[in-house]
Amino acid sequence: LLMFIETIVLGAASLAIGITVGVGLAEGIGQLLMKQLEFAGEGYKAFYLPSMTVTCIFFFALFVLSAIMNSIKLSRIS
Repeated sequence: LLMFIETIVLGAASLAIGITVGVGLAEGIGQLLMKQLEFAGEGYKAFYLPSMTVTCIFFFALFVLSAIMNSIKLSRIS
């Protein structure tokens, strides 16, 4: 149980950091590209909620699967 919780907590932390860094980089590169192309992107937003939701669901499923597999392997050893 403790290993399951640890995997989920670390997964949530890495997901939050990854989304934050990803949004920051997407915003910076998007602004740089629009400046270089002399393009005014009025509707551009680096933070797009549907894609973030899909990412969170996908990674949560992977972290749960990883936690279950780790728990099974640990129970076989112990």
